[in-house]
Amino acid sequence: MSSTVSSADIQPELTTEPRPLNASYGKLMMWFFIVSDALTFTGFLISYGFARFKHIDSWPIADEVFTHFPGLHGVDAPMYYVALMTFILIFSSVTMVLAVDAGHNNQKDRVVFYMFLTIIGGAVFVGSQAWEWGHFIHGDKGAIITEEKEIIHLVNDEKKISSVYKFMGVDSYSKDRFSQMNYEQFVEKFKSQNKYKLKSSKKVVLEHDAAVSLLENKGKDFVLGVRLSPEGFGLKLGEIKEVCEELIALNNIDFLDMSLWDSFKDPNEEEHKGKNLLQHFTDMDFGNTMLTVAGNIRSGESVMKILEKDVDFVTVGRAGILHHDFPKRVIADEGFEPIELPVSKEHLTQEGLSETFIKYMQRWQGFVEE
Repeated sequence: MSSTVSSADIQPELTTEPRPLNASYGKLMMWFFIVSDALTFTGFLISYGFARFKHIDSWPIADEVFTHFPGLHGVDAPMYYVALMTFILIFSSVTMVLAVDAGHNNQKDRVVFYMFLTIIGGAVFVGSQAWEWGHFIHGDKGAIITEEKEIIHLVNDEKKISSVYKFMGVDSYSKDRFSQMNYEQFVEKFKSQNKYKLKSSKKVVLEHDAAVSLLENKGKDFVLGVRLSPEGFGLKLGEIKEVCEELIALNNIDFLDMSLWDSFKDPNEEEHKGKNLLQHFTDMDFGNTMLTVAGNIRSGESVMKILEKDVDFVTVGRAGILHHDFPKRVIADEGFEPIELPVSKEHLTQEGLSETFIKYMQRWQGFVEE
């Protein structure tokens, strides 16, 4: 006796287990992977953002760090090798996808070929990373480190970082390169090379004379001051004087710069009238803190008038714009009078103002000729 079983007699087994989001197990796991990957890299990016903006003044510029290229010793190639490595990484990813596709089509030879290219691309990429970071750690430009551990770079006239090794005539790959030069030797040579400048870790470029002063002091000495504007920005004279007294008592600053707008005018507030703004501050005991004053000081006569009031030094604004060497002119002639306003754009250009600065000064009524 024979029997036959048809497909109609086989009933599929139904499951009553719930399926989250009505998705298959494989699809659900893939979404878990994508979300976890997104959260991981989001965390990395947020951490990077916090770190970068916390140290925004000293964050290295990639174009000034990754400037090397294999076989091109001494050639400035900003980000060229990084771009090449990125291309290699993308290329090896594409060959991997092609290998998978060939595998789905049972094309053994193509799988082997594309896998070989993928392995070669990966090896070149990893090797390139090792070379770049090894070269980056070693460096070929060098820097100066102050006793405060601040890193200062040597820059040329174009404000591009120059090699300290080349400057000192030392092979950057020599094992005893550090013993072949010292700080004092660098300072002495730097003093005689006017075309070079220094760039601080905060990306501030110091002109040659200022850089020499920094090097001779080894970065230990600097002047710290606070500028206050009495009667400006809604501040009251009495409040400013209280702030001055507190700063003087702390003895943490070298000078107080009083921006008075007009050093010889009377105060706006009735309760402080009877003596001019300048006298309100020269009557105070500044102790070890120096006093400097700014405000309508535009001639040699006004400078001398201020200094006679026991002010340590003066701060000039427009007078320094009209004559870049204003201090030297006043030292040579105490009665020096600046050029009359308005002045021509040509005069300001000769005094070293940029086109942008001249446009800004045109906002000051009566300063620049129409």
